[in-house]
Amino acid sequence: VHPAEEKWIFEVIGSLRVVVNEHDDWVFAADSAEYTLRDHFGVQSLDGFGLKGRHAAIGAAGGALHYLVNTLRRDVTHLRPLTFYENGEFLTLDGTTLRNLEILEPLTRDAPNAACLYSAVNQTVTPMGARRLRDWLTQPLADAAAIHARQHAVQTCTEDSARLEKFRERLREVRDLERTITRLSVGTGNWPSNNFRNCVRSFMTHSVKPANWGCTMPMMCPCFRYSPNTFRSCRKSSP
Repeated sequence: VHPAEEKWIFEVIGSLRVVVNEHDDWVFAADSAEYTLRDHFGVQSLDGFGLKGRHAAIGAAGGALHYLVNTLRRDVTHLRPLTFYENGEFLTLDGTTLRNLEILEPLTRDAPNAACLYSAVNQTVTPMGARRLRDWLTQPLADAAAIHARQHAVQTCTEDSARLEKFRERLREVRDLERTITRLSVGTGNWPSNNFRNCVRSFMTHSVKPANWGCTMPMMCPCFRYSPNTFRSCRKSSP
């Protein structure tokens, strides 16, 4: 979020040949943005969201919420909860670094697509897993405890290859629940009801966590972040 008087930002963006749409600066002011957020989440203070003293973050979040409601006229009742993103939790890799290290794509155009780290290690069987792997590679963890926890989760799965392969076979039957739930929550879901029911039924059938894998699954498989109540509420809005 840049104040209107910061003319240099327009010079930088102008060189990129992109369209710049200006917005009222008062929307991003800390006081008005905080009111917008408190009114939306029905709270007296934003401290519980980790936003105490973080005026820039409050301005950005409040301004974005105001834009969705008043400019795009979108229903934002599904936007809960609010979390603060801390860059210190991950290593920052810009586009140039990702390209030079060939994380997501090869450095040269004539190289095969498989000549990059993502393609070399990608053995995911669901769209959710592919997105999770991409996030992990582009945002490496910076905290040693979190790194060890992830390594332990991977080790737990790979040590029992037979159980892992059986679980992967089950995951192949699970559709892209993240995208489906997002569409339904904003009222844009247009899948036939039978397809959605099959999607939910498949997840509920195969979401039994393998014994002794404990808390490994929520880390390794994003679909475990959803509870049965999530599907029951979304199924009501499915066409």
